[in-house]
Amino acid sequence: MKVKFKVTAVNKPEEIGEDELRAHFTRSWRADWSHCLVLKAEDDEAGLILFDFYPASRCGSIQMVFVLDQFRRLGAGRNLMKQALTKLKRLGARTVWLEPFALDRRHGQPNAEALRRWYAGIGFTDAAEAKMEKILCR
Repeated sequence: MKVKFKVTAVNKPEEIGEDELRAHFTRSWRADWSHCLVLKAEDDEAGLILFDFYPASRCGSIQMVFVLDQFRRLGAGRNLMKQALTKLKRLGARTVWLEPFALDRRHGQPNAEALRRWYAGIGFTDAAEAKMEKILCR
């Protein structure tokens, strides 16, 4: 089944309609992130990603990736990562870090290896000798 995804930037919990996503956003409210993207599939919210950009060091940091279960096999996580990394590239990021706590450890959620493949698949170098959390831009 082909699903059309749309990404929107949000700044407040009230802008998120889906309860589970709003709960993750609210728990992370005081975390160190400057951008939040919510992914919508048709009329339903499918996931969110929280990330930050540090202009002085030209580094980006993925703080959290969360995809609702019913959208996992439809490419929602890949789409979120692609949108976040595109935004970070536009901001000037040369290095992007995946924070270890960004991963949802529940069964079926994207793991670090899947996120590395997503980075590599959209044009970021999967540095074999780097730590798992560090992904270098081209």
